[in-house]
Amino acid sequence: MNHSIMVIVDKISYWYFASKKNVQLYLAEIFIFGYVQKFFWSSFGLNLLMWILAGYFYLKYANDTIILHYNVMISGADLIGDKYRIFTLPLFGFLFIIMNYAILFFFRNHRDRKFISYLLLAAALFANIMLFAGLGSIYLINLIEN
Repeated sequence: MNHSIMVIVDKISYWYFASKKNVQLYLAEIFIFGYVQKFFWSSFGLNLLMWILAGYFYLKYANDTIILHYNVMISGADLIGDKYRIFTLPLFGFLFIIMNYAILFFFRNHRDRKFISYLLLAAALFANIMLFAGLGSIYLINLIEN
């Protein structure tokens, strides 16, 4: 019994160190290009700013509920929820960055790798810009309403 546990632990540690080395090689292979670094730091910096703004917003308002969506044309505030849900926007932005870099991993040896990487990385940056604008509008709506 003790021997089988040692074999399992050995396999898990081998898998961990092998996958860690593969991830390091992949990141080195992708981040060698300057445009990838610029897109990554732009997206990551904007996403970090969203997390900071969401944290500030969460701490600033004492109310447990906030306006999460406002419809100008029809009814005004049409989605009101718990204030912790403000963190869904930066979370979606972060997941979009991770997802696009994971997709880029599968196209790393494709002949149109540069075009695909521009497309994916620009989409991640654009999505974070739109989510940041949405977070800013939620902040302003709640600032006016309170």
